[in-house]
Amino acid sequence: MAFYDFLLDKLGTPSNYAGMEGGHVRKAYRLTARELEVLGLIAHGKTARGVANELSISLETVRAHVKSIYATLGAHNKDEATAWYWLNIPHNG
Repeated sequence: MAFYDFLLDKLGTPSNYAGMEGGHVRKAYRLTARELEVLGLIAHGKTARGVANELSISLETVRAHVKSIYATLGAHNKDEATAWYWLNIPHNG
């Protein structure tokens, strides 16, 4: 439970939502719809190359999105960013 509390303290809680728009949750963290899409694919196990192929964008663009996601969330790595995703983004099932 201590690790869960650490993540909530460091990465934020669902109360950071600012509403819904275009099917994507808009939070105080201000991730763009595309960044949420990239983060979601990564959280579901896609590699950077897999994300690039799925979204028909370059690997460099994926890396730029990931860098922006980390900066916006205050995450230091993929594990922290994906933990934030699973704790904060509503999922079906």
